[in-house]
Amino acid sequence: MSAHILEARAHRIRTSRIAAWMLAAVMVGLALGAWAIRFDASPRWGSLGGMLVITIGAWIARRRPVTARTVARHIDRTVLRVEESAELLLTDPDTVVGRIQRQRVIDALAMSSIPPMRSATMRTALGMATLAGVALAIALLLPTEGAAEPREATPVARVATLTISAVEVRWTPPAYTGRPSRTAAATTNSAEEGSMVTWSARVRGAETVRVISSAGDTLVATPDGDTWAASISLTRPLVWRVEATRGSQTVRTEDRLIMMIADQPPLLSILAPPTRIVIDWTEPHVVVARALVRDDHGLGRTRLIALVGGRGEGATFREQTLAVEVESRRGRAAIVVSRLVNLDSLGVAPGDEVLLTFEAFDRRQPRPQSARSETIFITMLDTATTSTATLPGIALQVEPAVFRSQRQIILDTEALLRDIRLGRGGDVMRRSMDIGYEQHLLRIRYGELVGEENEGGPGEPADEDHVVTADDFRHDHDMAENATLLSTGVKTLLKRALSSMWEAEKQLRTGRAAAALPSEYAALESLEEIRRASRAYVKRIGFEPPAIDVRGTRLTRFATSLAPLTGGGTPVAEDPDIPIRDALVQLEHAGARRRDALQAAGVRLAARATEGAPGSVIETLGLLRRVIDGCEQCVAGLRERLLAALPQPGPPLIRRPAAGHTP
Repeated sequence: MSAHILEARAHRIRTSRIAAWMLAAVMVGLALGAWAIRFDASPRWGSLGGMLVITIGAWIARRRPVTARTVARHIDRTVLRVEESAELLLTDPDTVVGRIQRQRVIDALAMSSIPPMRSATMRTALGMATLAGVALAIALLLPTEGAAEPREATPVARVATLTISAVEVRWTPPAYTGRPSRTAAATTNSAEEGSMVTWSARVRGAETVRVISSAGDTLVATPDGDTWAASISLTRPLVWRVEATRGSQTVRTEDRLIMMIADQPPLLSILAPPTRIVIDWTEPHVVVARALVRDDHGLGRTRLIALVGGRGEGATFREQTLAVEVESRRGRAAIVVSRLVNLDSLGVAPGDEVLLTFEAFDRRQPRPQSARSETIFITMLDTATTSTATLPGIALQVEPAVFRSQRQIILDTEALLRDIRLGRGGDVMRRSMDIGYEQHLLRIRYGELVGEENEGGPGEPADEDHVVTADDFRHDHDMAENATLLSTGVKTLLKRALSSMWEAEKQLRTGRAAAALPSEYAALESLEEIRRASRAYVKRIGFEPPAIDVRGTRLTRFATSLAPLTGGGTPVAEDPDIPIRDALVQLEHAGARRRDALQAAGVRLAARATEGAPGSVIETLGLLRRVIDGCEQCVAGLRERLLAALPQPGPPLIRRPAAGHTP
């Protein structure tokens, strides 16, 4: 076997591929033409389909050409005796070893059979031709809608010359959604809320055509030749059908469902900061707020609402609206927005609270939907503020206003230490003594709350004009006022603070400000605990009803004066499935059924279809229409479906055993 033999084999493979794609083009063209004629469309669709198949085949042949080298590689994969040397047949080796190996390949191929090439391209063409042949057979063998024999007592699509041949539904979503218009056959479809739904029905010989929906709307279609059209704005799911009349003749389509895709409000998620933060007054008054905003049909404007207010019943609040920046985009309908909030620009003061909330609007028209995020609570720390009590009663401020002086002493001490490090402390001993004296005064004022005496301190001169009396030698450690002014726990914390103040005072008066600073912080921490723990409550004043005289009113009336229990209590909700139950009763009266009761059941079933499980409900509606038109064979199937549509009964009631009875 030489090179020209490989080339001949490649030519046969190319020819078979061309034949397969031509067969596929012919079958696709015939199938499309047959279906186009069946739906009253132009047969040119068949020609277009055949040309498309030929184009696809030519493109594949160009991308995957079959050459002699392709056949050689196929031989290398399938014939083991050639030892993957079939490509030597395409060349003329210059060496003795190459010529020997080429002769061995020729001898091996003479004793072996070459398997056929199984090409995916060939299988695709033959599969396409087979499917097109099946579609062509269905189009030729399936009877047309107008030639079908009507079932007994079942409405058909043709009464004499009155015919509904095809119905199409086209819905155009609102412009703000950015979705294109779509057209589909008369099946169960879904459309966006607010879409303009248009029905186009091809009807022959009709005087009036109507679209009847479960929403209670009857749309009269307008004719354009044999095409009748009607439109409605979709505001809720609905079940619909098309009815055509001419005189006493009426034909209708099956009931179909259009589900509505509701436009959801935006969704907001806080990315930063945490929803509750506390900022010390000495820290930077800047917060970066960031949120992820999403919507199903795109977003409109987004803003940040800041609510600034104080604490307590007399606090005032003010609201400001801040613009946000789009930090990044995540797809078409999601963005990340952020804002650098300068709390000073909002006019915050110590103890104030700032509430930050993102608000986003979608692009819904004419009224956009809005949604808000979680609230970010920012508290500006203030040690002189009393928190609101969560227990019943009214919280009172019982600690004196001098509590905040301990923080000022700490600030003065830190300023002295900073000046010492920078070499500008000046008279360090004098400044330390002054701070120590301020600590002494504060300790004395707090000591009065726990009954301590003012014994003076170092550096305080004695009063030379003082007259010594017996009161100078009496010490009242447990006065009645002190016994009830503060609780035991508060007194313990206050004594701990006084001990820390005394330690800090000793260090300051000896010029060791650095050693006094830890004691000052310990005193401040004790005062903070007192601020959080010391709350006094007074009894809430309200109406106290008088006591009921049981002995004067019990068993003093007659049982005949008791009013009946009917009309009281919680009203029982009306069963919405009563029309279905009435229809079940009407099914038992053969030949004397109330048409209005069956139609009311159809209205209830249509409402159930829009609530969920549309498939089975739509089939039940079809059976109900046939029963209304007189199909007695459909009654049994309709009864089963109506029973299945009713809610399942609850568990049976169990009688309670009589008193004293042991089961």
